[in-house]
Amino acid sequence: MPRHYALIRKVLYPGFKIKFRLFVPYPEDQREGTRVGGCLPISCGKFRCGVTAYTYNLFAFSHQVQCIKAERGQYIVFPRKGEIWALFKDRDINRSSSPKNQREFKYKVVEILSEYLKNVGVEVRSLDKVIRFVSLFQRARLTAVGTFFIKPNELHKFTHRIPSFKMTGTEPEGVPTGSFELDPYALPLNPDDSWYPGKVKECMQ
Repeated sequence: MPRHYALIRKVLYPGFKIKFRLFVPYPEDQREGTRVGGCLPISCGKFRCGVTAYTYNLFAFSHQVQCIKAERGQYIVFPRKGEIWALFKDRDINRSSSPKNQREFKYKVVEILSEYLKNVGVEVRSLDKVIRFVSLFQRARLTAVGTFFIKPNELHKFTHRIPSFKMTGTEPEGVPTGSFELDPYALPLNPDDSWYPGKVKECMQ
């Protein structure tokens, strides 16, 4: 699954040698600094460019990410309306500060319903897996696990954006209109690491 951001500086020919710089998190407070020191994945907030590196491996890159270029060489990344993101389920910033503990977390998939606001956060909606499909998800029913807000101090729950394609209704029978086909490489390899509202019912069947 995607874990780092990189700024591509140049593609050298022949051979497709890629020159890039990894983004390094730029924490604004002590709690964020603890997560950086603990090597936990950080997907939102401010970043700076790290050292320059090169690679021939095109498969090291997942997808393009929209960011805001700020002052002093900083880049800002936040979830945007219409995107699909993965969340750590029940992740507590105070509970874990080591990569070992993050294996205990499960992931859930949400649709971003609003742009990020500094004092409000971002509104999201849970997505439910469509039965009999590997990476097809649809909007969960409006229940207690449907629409909710991720507050500014909870942005650490976001783990990465998931590339997606929205179904238009012209797909084969059984594919819900408005559902999302997600990039399987951005989903957990182990199905037990994924959580979605209908999973309990699915397991009972």
